[in-house]
Amino acid sequence: MIKKLSFATIGAILISLGISKTASAALFFSDTGHYYEYVSVPERLTWQEAKIAAENKYFNGLQGYLVTITSAAESDFVNSIATNDLDQVSEGWIGASDASEEGVWKWVTGPEAGMQFWQGSAAPQGSVVNNSYANWSILEPNNTPNTDDGEDFAQISLTGFWNDLASNNDWQVSGYYIEYGGLATVPVSEPTGVLSLFVFSGLGLYRSWQCKLEKKK
Repeated sequence: MIKKLSFATIGAILISLGISKTASAALFFSDTGHYYEYVSVPERLTWQEAKIAAENKYFNGLQGYLVTITSAAESDFVNSIATNDLDQVSEGWIGASDASEEGVWKWVTGPEAGMQFWQGSAAPQGSVVNNSYANWSILEPNNTPNTDDGEDFAQISLTGFWNDLASNNDWQVSGYYIEYGGLATVPVSEPTGVLSLFVFSGLGLYRSWQCKLEKKK
């Protein structure tokens, strides 16, 4: 949203006052009643770093967490919120792990933390459990031993399907997916956008200011 106001000042110099507000990028999904956001990063980050970063973000008083995907509809929605220049789904960490026990894949973030959704390796040897949902790529999860610790954390790949990776791996994970909702609402003072104020004269930019807009909870 950008608004402008023009007025005359002493010396008949025309001043143009521009105000712009940038809103949060979180998107609402009616099936879950939750909000979702993709965060892109310029350099590789570990799954643990992504988890901490997600939990330090808030939207509308809701604490964030690495996304937990429990239905095909939710998966389709998450895959739609971020694409790259080739119209591929943006790669990103999600809140699934089998680090506590190999082959026992659980959601370890958000309200589903501790819920097992998959047992074993790739299908048909592995399968969904507890009437849950999974969207693994073909031949995934495979725990490829590219590190001493194997692959214990899940990401959404460029195809939109899931892949297991080591937290500190040789592949670039370009971001992470955040979900807001399902946890207790907490009182926070959160940034809801950025307010930019620009003052122009006939000679060009005269002065500018920028501040965060906050909503008190």
